[in-house]
Amino acid sequence: MEDKSKPIKFEDLGLSMRDRLKLPSRRELSSRPWSDDQMRAFIERQKHVPSILAEMGIRIVRTVSYSQLKEEWVQTDIGSVSLEE
Repeated sequence: MEDKSKPIKFEDLGLSMRDRLKLPSRRELSSRPWSDDQMRAFIERQKHVPSILAEMGIRIVRTVSYSQLKEEWVQTDIGSVSLEE
């Protein structure tokens, strides 16, 4: 019996580089809208993230919106970024 869980490699598909770029990403394949129940469950799970991170020794310094983070990232000089504060 053949193992169907074996990952598919691009080489196995025989696709050109151009054709590979046309393949949808995993995120695109699973990006159908969430139901209200799924959204509520996700939000409820997210409430536990800070305590999980704290147990791992990761401290949250501040929170920012995605748009603010994106703006700060664009303005940041990567060479000046330090992992220690």
